[in-house]
Amino acid sequence: MKKKANILILFVTFLAVGNLYAQETAEEHFKQGVINYKSGNYDAAIAEYNAAISIDSNHDATYYNRGMAYARKNDLNQAISDYSKAIAINPNYFEAYINRGTAFFHKNNFEQSIADLNKAIEINPAKPDAYFYRGLAEGEEGNIDKAIADYTKAIGINPNYSEAFIARSLGYFLRNEYDKSWEDVYKAEALGLKAKPDFFDKLKKASGREK
Repeated sequence: MKKKANILILFVTFLAVGNLYAQETAEEHFKQGVINYKSGNYDAAIAEYNAAISIDSNHDATYYNRGMAYARKNDLNQAISDYSKAIAINPNYFEAYINRGTAFFHKNNFEQSIADLNKAIEINPAKPDAYFYRGLAEGEEGNIDKAIADYTKAIGINPNYSEAFIARSLGYFLRNEYDKSWEDVYKAEALGLKAKPDFFDKLKKASGREK
């Protein structure tokens, strides 16, 4: 009886050590994937994340990171698939909703983009990027008032959000509110971001102002 008990203990110990080794190996692949991603070697990053997933298929961040690597390769379908897998594991994965919403935006699926960004804002309403990207999507849908409201919200959270000032400037331009458009152009410039020359030309012509 004692011999059987010892065998059982050895078996359980073997399983525990094996699981621990697998977790450590998956983590090593994950970490190397991060290193490869940061160095711009996206194919190598994906290979490492694949290896990590083959060991541990229930790690949300691995799918999320692999999705980012695919997005860098402009493989938006695969990126969306990976973000979706990350969300399935962790339904409150704020960054995954942001990135999936952005991927949908670049695929011109603005309705789904807005839905994802709504969810991101529901999870964490204190992050300006979700409002900014939702504003872009609303603008593409022709909802200029909603777009401006989102840019304003983003700026309220981060007063140095130069891209939001530029985007809001365009919104005001489309509403024929040229003075406000100029104000945002100058605010963006003060933060180090200039509007595109063709927009400047259109704003000058429409407003009758040179600056």
